[in-house]
Amino acid sequence: MSEYVKVNIQGEERVRYDQTVKMKKEDFDRLNAMLESDDRRERRKAEEIIGDHLDRRDVLDADDFDLEDFMIVEEDDE
Repeated sequence: MSEYVKVNIQGEERVRYDQTVKMKKEDFDRLNAMLESDDRRERRKAEEIIGDHLDRRDVLDADDFDLEDFMIVEEDDE
């Protein structure tokens, strides 16, 4: 069985997302490494994967929304 961690995802453009999703620890570690990569293609791929985790139902024209700034943070379970 895989270990899961809570991850807070924040993305910003004209609107700001701030939501908590459940993500496998190994996926979180991989995405974090990709975001810190020197390879721009790796960083862009990580941004696309993270964007897929966001719930965009409340955003007008969500299909046209393109996140430009990313931050993911592992949260403590309380």
